[in-house]
Amino acid sequence: MKKLVFLLCLFCSLCSVTLAEPMRIMVANDLHFLSPELTDNGPAFLRLISQGDGKVMRYISELTDAFIERVKEVNPDVLLLAGDLTFNGETASHRELARRLSGLEIPVYVIPGNHDILYPYAASFSGEKYHFISSPTSAEFAEIWHDFGYADALSRDPSSLSYAAVLQDDLLLLMLDVNGNSVPGSVSEETLSWASAVLKQAAESSMQVLAVSHQTLMPHNLLFAQGFQMGNAEPLAQLYNTGDVLCNLSGHMHIQHFNTTLSFPELVTSALSVYPHHYGLLTLEPEEAIYETESIDMAAYAHSHKLTNPDLLNFDSYSSGFFNLSMSKGTDSSVPDELLDYVQRLNAAYFEGNLSAFSADDSEWKKINSLSSAWQVYFLSIRSDLGKNYNMLCWERKKSK
Repeated sequence: MKKLVFLLCLFCSLCSVTLAEPMRIMVANDLHFLSPELTDNGPAFLRLISQGDGKVMRYISELTDAFIERVKEVNPDVLLLAGDLTFNGETASHRELARRLSGLEIPVYVIPGNHDILYPYAASFSGEKYHFISSPTSAEFAEIWHDFGYADALSRDPSSLSYAAVLQDDLLLLMLDVNGNSVPGSVSEETLSWASAVLKQAAESSMQVLAVSHQTLMPHNLLFAQGFQMGNAEPLAQLYNTGDVLCNLSGHMHIQHFNTTLSFPELVTSALSVYPHHYGLLTLEPEEAIYETESIDMAAYAHSHKLTNPDLLNFDSYSSGFFNLSMSKGTDSSVPDELLDYVQRLNAAYFEGNLSAFSADDSEWKKINSLSSAWQVYFLSIRSDLGKNYNMLCWERKKSK
């Protein structure tokens, strides 16, 4: 397994709650699973994914199976899936993914993402044609995923698909959904009120809260804040900031990142469906929490299952190449050919969350930074991340007052 080994420790001045036992939590986002029955990998489908954002949809079924196998190998205490479970919200994809995950012998908790409910582009593909198909309502989503958090919920928000569940005697999981409500993408006042009551109950029970959302709670790139950070996020962030919240786990942006400006960190795990196919591991010790990423070793999975497809046997090369090809669609003619390699490496490193090899002193950076183009605006938006690695974070556990 590819494991990234940078460590950043954030020490809080508060004193700490003690877990009954150490706990290992696995988290993944943006699986974008598509049931194999919905595509023949024909011209219509290949045309669509070639115009996309680097998701390896041609092999998403195999990647999902490799991920599930990896979950069994790691054997965490809990698996969290923070939204965009499906490609474009196909009901058949939801049901098939739930069926595959039902073979796991650990608790699995899910919430929807913006692609999962009543998505207008849910479709099947055959040859040169596509056909729009059903995407679940909020009620249907809760029915399909009944055994993946909703059945065990200690409390459910009546106005969304948010819920709370007990992970340990002193740890409460708060799965906050903003996609299954009346104003998708934004935290409603009703959900804020519900979350406030959950945090109050947790405090009264001396429980720390592990929060999860699909969209980010905090800004991670000001250029892409709108549409990626949930609407009405500030009052929710203030609510979490005054409570005993361990962290917020999120996704949606497809980048690997974290924000430590509040009393708790927000950890954004990049998309499982996009190179380098990250999932996160959160280890909770009595005095500290450690988050780190790993990548699915698809080539090892292909070899162990005697698969012969060269794309799968050389998956890093295939996937990184597909990602760079997808991203290069935005490269305009103002970027000289001699800078294209640097552009691709920098962009891939940003999504991977490891910009430690890049600096504003790079001769290539100085050239790109002088260009009058959309790329200049994009690069300026990630300048503060140069030299940093967002693939491991260690922080001291808060202590209840």
